[in-house]
Amino acid sequence: LYALWLVFGPGTEPWTSALSQAASLAPGVVAAAVALQVWQQKAPGAAGRAGSRRRQAWMFIGLGVLLRALGHATGLAYLPALGGPATLPTLADPLRVAGYAFVAFGLLSFPVGPPERFGQLRVRLDMLVTAGAGATLGWLVVIKPILQAAADPVLVFWATLYPALDLILLLIGMTVLLSARPARVHQALALMAAGLAAFLVADLALTYPVLQGEFRINGLVGLGWLAGFMAFAWAALVQRRGWQQPAPPDGVGRWERLRASLQALLPLAATLVLSWYVLLDVRARSAPDPLSAWVTVLLVVVLVARQGVVAGELELRQYALLVNSAADPAFVSDADGRLRLVNPALLAATGYASDDLLGQPAAMLFAAGVLPLQPGQRLESVHAGGWSGEVLWRRKNGGDFPAYLAMRPLIADLPGRPALAGTAHDLTELKQTEASLRAAYDEVAAARLALEGLNAQLEAKVDEKTFSLSQAYTRLALQHEALQTLDQLKSEFVSLVSHELRAPLTNVSGGIELVLAGPGELPGRTRRSLQLVQTEIRRLTHLVETILDLSALEAGRLRLDREPVDMRGMAEAVFQQLEARAGSDRLRLCWPDGLPVAIGDERALTSVLFHLIDNALKYAPEGEVAVTGAAGPGRLEVSVRDHGPGIPQALLESVFDKFERLNDSDDRSVYGYGLGLYMARRVLTALHGNIRADNAPDGGACFTFWLPSLEADDGQ
Repeated sequence: LYALWLVFGPGTEPWTSALSQAASLAPGVVAAAVALQVWQQKAPGAAGRAGSRRRQAWMFIGLGVLLRALGHATGLAYLPALGGPATLPTLADPLRVAGYAFVAFGLLSFPVGPPERFGQLRVRLDMLVTAGAGATLGWLVVIKPILQAAADPVLVFWATLYPALDLILLLIGMTVLLSARPARVHQALALMAAGLAAFLVADLALTYPVLQGEFRINGLVGLGWLAGFMAFAWAALVQRRGWQQPAPPDGVGRWERLRASLQALLPLAATLVLSWYVLLDVRARSAPDPLSAWVTVLLVVVLVARQGVVAGELELRQYALLVNSAADPAFVSDADGRLRLVNPALLAATGYASDDLLGQPAAMLFAAGVLPLQPGQRLESVHAGGWSGEVLWRRKNGGDFPAYLAMRPLIADLPGRPALAGTAHDLTELKQTEASLRAAYDEVAAARLALEGLNAQLEAKVDEKTFSLSQAYTRLALQHEALQTLDQLKSEFVSLVSHELRAPLTNVSGGIELVLAGPGELPGRTRRSLQLVQTEIRRLTHLVETILDLSALEAGRLRLDREPVDMRGMAEAVFQQLEARAGSDRLRLCWPDGLPVAIGDERALTSVLFHLIDNALKYAPEGEVAVTGAAGPGRLEVSVRDHGPGIPQALLESVFDKFERLNDSDDRSVYGYGLGLYMARRVLTALHGNIRADNAPDGGACFTFWLPSLEADDGQ
């Protein structure tokens, strides 16, 4: 609204001067009121020593802004009495100067820099160098030329005082902004710096007409004052809102790196600019200005001292980092036993905050009577070599935990400031482990006594059982020997019976063949009966040969050759043997070209293949019976698949057991003895192969056996 009035208003004196001062009164009072509210606020973020110092800073700033606003109000009171602005100095000037002093106290009261004293000293030196360089430049560039040209030094002093004070406060504010922590106060300080910059521009704009003898305040000067007060009010509002928010952690982002760089370069740059201008002034005038020369030399000395402080701060931070990164609690106390430094491990172990402990007696951390101190005795009276022992360490919530405490005196080069450093190691886990071990030891001792009693009982029982087992072992050895003899007799009996049956069966079969092939015509019923008898004799002969082969295989007397065999030709030969059998037209041979040659015994493999095809024709009365060859890794695989009912999943492995059949009932349409698959697996394993049974996805059983190929056998 004020800017619009400047553009479209009448712009006549003395209304312009009056409105320019009156417009800044309300924002000034509001800024002072909000700053004082920040001082009185008891928010969680304002707790602690650092929060208390920030609240105190806002008290000084609020009073300073209020005094400056009262100065404007006093200057405004001259208008109706004099009909225009009063000449400098007036009663308003002491109020304004006091306002500058309070704002300076407020800026200097902000907790700046790291908590170490070296860091705080470095920040104060930065403020001194920066403000001194700015004030000296203002003297050389503005005040001194004006004094040399003007006739009234008093007028020049008061006319240039306010811009100089604005510049000094701005430089101090910039230093505080670059050094302040935590990060949530940066925005408030930046707004105050903007307000000080607005005051500087406005006061510079007022200085020129005052030096020309025109004691009037134009609209732009009032706009600058208005902007400055509004910036201070905004800064106080930001700080008041910041109390309610948790402090963000100090980061290492781009702003932090830029802030650290500017903080290091600002005093150096200010000193270099001042030195450069002083040299130019000496060269131009052939005579240096004594004040600026001595101030420059003094600032250079302070800057050198500041670099020494920075080196000490870096050295101190290395040791502080070592202590702060330690996992054990550590503290430093003065000779009166009051805590001066605590590390994060101590705060985490006790639950206290840093502001709760610093300045408090170190004895508050320990249970009463655990330290070797008498009431009122100083910690420096602890042995010259220090003290160490177990203590009970108190927590903030009232609990305690055992710890091993070691206190050692800090040896300083300067006498009169004795101190003690204490480090502790939490013994909670050690004590718990010790208690657990002690309890476990007691349990082990009790268990050992019980075990000794049980051991005595066990030895007696073992002796008794050993005698019983010895007798049982003797009986089992005799029974095993008898069973071996019986098994040998069984094998010999089966072999003998099979040998004795083979000759009669051969003779009977030959006689029937002669009768059937004789010249006479036999009746049809007689011929069918003879053919049936011949079929049964052949089946019985096959059974006898199988039993003989099995007996020889189990006795290790069956000879199996390992030579190349033509499995395709073998399958075709078996097909020819079964041509006269019903269902032989269902046989199919699927044998791709290029399959490897298998290694095995031709006679034994012919029997295996014959039995598998015979089983497929018997148990699958319908559907195709396919014999398929395939190449595997280093072997030849042969599959015989039918389209019958298949094999139950639980019997896929047991069908290879001796005398195992799917149907053992007396009424069987398919005859068998349960020896064929058993014999096939024994033969194939003896030839370094094997066989498995599966059910095809679309129905039927599939038997697959494999043998080593010729290439694999050559590689071995």
